[in-house]
Amino acid sequence: MMMRKYITLVTMFVGFFLYGQQREQYSNYIMNNFVINPAVGGSHGYWGAKMGYRKQWVGLDNGPQTYFLSFHGPLGFPDRRRRRDKSKVHHGVGGYVFHDDTGPISYNGAFGSYSVHVPVSKKSILSFGLFAGLKEFRLNGNSLKFVETPIDPLIASDRFASLVPDA
Repeated sequence: MMMRKYITLVTMFVGFFLYGQQREQYSNYIMNNFVINPAVGGSHGYWGAKMGYRKQWVGLDNGPQTYFLSFHGPLGFPDRRRRRDKSKVHHGVGGYVFHDDTGPISYNGAFGSYSVHVPVSKKSILSFGLFAGLKEFRLNGNSLKFVETPIDPLIASDRFASLVPDA
């Protein structure tokens, strides 16, 4: 009973130290579900690469835009023609790079992935995956538009960039 209370308290306080992210937007993610879910990587018997571009609010200045390039494939994919290989665990690797631009704020990123596919029955496979890489956040203060002149001159005339690991 005491352990359950301890775990509840730790879980509640961990939330104070977590930060949310803004994920890049993909309109047709159903056509490239690997960029949303790393467990898809290597789940097919072939290597594939996809490239995409998305522009929102066409005709308006600084509308959101996203570019991406992704690839993934199997490592030692089991031969499905042989009965003995249907139960083999197999692995997949892949990666993707992207640029997401929303006016004065932009994100760049490069991620690698690793996935494991475990057959649990003749028709079902349980897949696990992980993305790990770097993400860069940029703020261009020169392109910010203010109603009034800002008090701090650094806000309107500076560029800020931060590179952080992400998983």
